Amino acid sequence: MHNKKITYIIFVALFILITIFLIWSISKNQKRNDSYQIRKSLDQSIKPSSSGSDECGIESCHGLDITCGPNIPKICTEIYMAGDSCRKYISCTTIKGQCQLKKSLEFDNCKTCVENCQQTFPKDPENFLECESNCSE
Repeated sequence: MHNKKITYIIFVALFILITIFLIWSISKNQKRNDSYQIRKSLDQSIKPSSSGSDECGIESCHGLDITCGPNIPKICTEIYMAGDSCRKYISCTTIKGQCQLKKSLEFDNCKTCVENCQQTFPKDPENFLECESNCSE
């Protein structure tokens, strides 16, 4: 009888240990998968272009100093810089093997407007942002 009790206790202890290990293993894999999905979604939402050897894209994340080329950032910060709202009017394209900036009249108008706001409100961020918000409408 005593041997049955010891066997039963060992069996229950093993069962509990295996259950704890399985739960821990599943949760660890789930966290790893969640982390991967977050990174994958960030890369897809922030990355300006697809990968490849002949990449052509915007080489900076923020501002109005825009160049096109193969040095495309993989991830951009959430920091806002003057003129970021104008960037929706530009793109980079390959023409005859050359990576070139393609901008529209809307971009030129928006950039001029932002520069005017900067000159009008050089030390007044609140009024500058209000002014700039009208530039890309």
